[in-house]
Amino acid sequence: MPMAMPDTEAPAFRLPDSSGGMHVLADLLTRAPVLLAFYKVECPTCALVFPVLERLHQQYGLTVAGIAQNSAEEAAAFAERHGATFPQLLDLPFFFTSADYGIDFTPSLFLLSREGRIVETVEAWSRERYNTLSERIAQMLGAEARPVSQEGDGLPAVRPG
Repeated sequence: MPMAMPDTEAPAFRLPDSSGGMHVLADLLTRAPVLLAFYKVECPTCALVFPVLERLHQQYGLTVAGIAQNSAEEAAAFAERHGATFPQLLDLPFFFTSADYGIDFTPSLFLLSREGRIVETVEAWSRERYNTLSERIAQMLGAEARPVSQEGDGLPAVRPG
């Protein structure tokens, strides 16, 4: 299945989190916009991206949900290791939500509107794409846009997933 694209409806889901709670997309959308971040703990690009996702979460008050293709213990340890305070949802054991979103690479990000439409998608790491994502989030929230990465900050310009 191809990756879910902008200006389409985001596939609904109901997923457990690494703390034993349950999350439904419709509930997350009440705090829109929402950024979904599909990842694997063994993905080095995911490790690079997670502090950036936390920065977006903190600087905009953005609802972010990590969606792990790993166990609860692995997801919780990964989030702690990389400073992520947002919930870690679990797409186990059959990766149905990943399949619904057409995930081929990690990390894969989906910015969703309050109406549940996909606004932006980003795969892997690109400073330019993540800064554009930050601008789009700021626009949706009526906030001042701030870059999440700049040349010389120690992050590469691009890293494949």
